[in-house]
Amino acid sequence: MVLATCSQWLVAQTTVTGTVTDTKGQPMPGARVQVKGTGESVVTAMDGTFAITMPDAKSKLQADYAGWQTATKRGKDGMVIKMKKDSWMKPDSYQWFVALNAAFPEDSPKNLSPGLMIGRAKNFGWYVKGQFNGTVDYAEDKYYYAYNEWFTGKEKRKYWSVSVGGMARILGPLYVYAGAGYVDRSVYTQFQNGDYMKTRDSYDGVLFEAGVKLRFKNIFIYGGAQGCVDETEIDPFDDTWETFVGNFGIGIYF
Repeated sequence: MVLATCSQWLVAQTTVTGTVTDTKGQPMPGARVQVKGTGESVVTAMDGTFAITMPDAKSKLQADYAGWQTATKRGKDGMVIKMKKDSWMKPDSYQWFVALNAAFPEDSPKNLSPGLMIGRAKNFGWYVKGQFNGTVDYAEDKYYYAYNEWFTGKEKRKYWSVSVGGMARILGPLYVYAGAGYVDRSVYTQFQNGDYMKTRDSYDGVLFEAGVKLRFKNIFIYGGAQGCVDETEIDPFDDTWETFVGNFGIGIYF
């Protein structure tokens, strides 16, 4: 019975020969040809030819070569597997990316909030992003009177945000992204006695963002806007959308 089983298994096995070429028909030496779903694989000869044993006639062969898109085809004797050059406009596999980004909660360059964006994407992907700007002292003395108090005009400002989201390729190298997170912007103004008071320009709450990303080979740029519903206790009745914060970045795939 054991001999019969072994005989059936040997009969089921099929050895096929073939050639791996590019789209112009030029042979591709050194390409790896594997029986899909198994560990059985061979490497093509200088003329692009190969011979491989499949477990059955319905098996599929998968050809791989660095910098080229994976090609899969049902195995048969005398077959030709044509491979296409890997395209950055239509990625064949997931890639990590990292970007330097910045947010502009205000017009002044002093308030530019730098940050970092990391993620992984193919036709779809995900990202994690954050920005931070430490406290900045404004040196100009602009004494003014408000709320029955005298103020020096000096202010301290701090901005930070963190968000996670997803992205999708919609056309060639163009992606759209959207995410959510949390943002906190604190603005303090100084009393004449040196103490600071948090102003109504401060806000914090759930952040929503959206934008577009454009890739060129391994470089990409992106830009979008962030906004949040104010949850600060300075004005509990002002539960409205704050001014959207512009943000942009530049990064690389690796």
